[in-house]
Amino acid sequence: MKRLLWTLALVAAGFAAAGEARAAGAEDELKAAEKAWASAVQKQDFTGLANLLDERLIYAHSTGVVESKSEYLG
Repeated sequence: MKRLLWTLALVAAGFAAAGEARAAGAEDELKAAEKAWASAVQKQDFTGLANLLDERLIYAHSTGVVESKSEYLG
């Protein structure tokens, strides 16, 4: 019985570690995308922005102006 409990505990720990690894990978991917966006904005790289942004983008500026992707890219 103890062996079964230890086995279940190890399996659960393995699943938890795998979930954390996937979350860390997704977080790294998100950070990289944000850096690419910031760089493209700073360089005014409209082609790069067009490749990064989804067609369904709705961009809300701090001023309250809301734009679609095509409006945002000008």
